[in-house]
Amino acid sequence: MRTDDSQEADEYNNQLLGESTLGIEVIKSSLAERCGLGNIDPQHGDGYNSSAIEEALTFSPLPPDGACFVTVRPDRDSLGAMAVLTLRAEEKTIDAKLVEWIGLMDLLGGKNAVQTHPEKAVPGYATSAMQVIIQDPLGVWPTLEEKVEEIGKILTGQTPHENLKAIAILKQQDRDGFRVEMRGPVAFVLAPGKYNQARNWGNQRYRVAVIFDPEYPAVHGTGTHTRWSVVRQDGYFDRRGFEEAINTEEARARNVPLVDLEKLGYSWGGPRNIVSSPYGRETALSKETILRIARECAESGRVS
Repeated sequence: MRTDDSQEADEYNNQLLGESTLGIEVIKSSLAERCGLGNIDPQHGDGYNSSAIEEALTFSPLPPDGACFVTVRPDRDSLGAMAVLTLRAEEKTIDAKLVEWIGLMDLLGGKNAVQTHPEKAVPGYATSAMQVIIQDPLGVWPTLEEKVEEIGKILTGQTPHENLKAIAILKQQDRDGFRVEMRGPVAFVLAPGKYNQARNWGNQRYRVAVIFDPEYPAVHGTGTHTRWSVVRQDGYFDRRGFEEAINTEEARARNVPLVDLEKLGYSWGGPRNIVSSPYGRETALSKETILRIARECAESGRVS
């Protein structure tokens, strides 16, 4: 799906949305409301205690044949959820431990998941291979259906270990050379075109990191836009306080009521350890405002 404000985006989304559409992490409420089969998005409510791929294991009733799956966040959680629903309909056995691990990684971040739940970690290349399939740097799986099908093979153990390793190394991640500025306990990481790598890199090294990618790829190849994320390690940072404060500032900067911010698609949010700028949109806030709020919440002594 597309979240940009354009007639082309509206026309594209109109082809997908309707009575036979199931949303997976459709975080823009005006689009989610048009998913006739519902919207699986447990992370962006008040609980932060589940993930889409885990919810898909018990979601009922299963979507009918011919249902359309849509998401605005194509990642392991959302595409994994689509694969789980498809596999359930085909009555195939799903690796529940791998599903749980993907859910934990999505909720907590990779490093935090390993630190807090090492006993649940799934060794091997399965999750890395899934990430490469979604990013598809060589154009091997160009359509959503192909990505979901390949992820389904991993979730059912059909992909041999050597194949998983080969997929995982298709993209060599460069984790060096990021420009970092410290603002008190907060690391500001500049990462043009390397948002995912920088987020993982920063989370491994700093208790609180603000990631800024000025060249984040827009959906469906419609150019780039700026992308901000604040990622924290477990046990640090007033995460809820930051989300409340940043959305208050965003509403003020746009001169819109705070209660309308999410409906308009301009709200910040995310899972338990991450708060990101509006998906597919440019924030109205300056770098200094974002870093000031992040530093205040890092130095407040509160953890939420």
